[in-house]
Amino acid sequence: MVDSGSVKKTEKGSGKYPKGEYHINPYVMNDILDEILSSRASASTPQQGEQYPDVGKHENLTDAITSLLQSPWGKMPRDWREIQLARRHNSMIFTDGSVTGTLTLMYQNHRLRRIKEGRAFKYLVP
Repeated sequence: MVDSGSVKKTEKGSGKYPKGEYHINPYVMNDILDEILSSRASASTPQQGEQYPDVGKHENLTDAITSLLQSPWGKMPRDWREIQLARRHNSMIFTDGSVTGTLTLMYQNHRLRRIKEGRAFKYLVP
């Protein structure tokens, strides 16, 4: 951000922190802040008319994610939050780290496709 010109380090000044003060261009930062806000928006709730599929319980998270993404609901790319909420809908509670880690491993093993949309990855079965 410093290299892009949106943040500039000030010369040694008489302020409260003379060696560590920065000036931020608010007009350039607005775009970055808007992108952060939109990526954190609650897009992971089902849209109107859309419901999470009932795929039942599975022995492990890998099988659960695979069956979820092979359902008609999984035909559209889904981010990890949507997958996590769908798992919870099916009474399978896993930590966020377990879901994201399993998705990454499944992608690395070519069991899932990963698409970058904005600042987030979305997953689907190839």
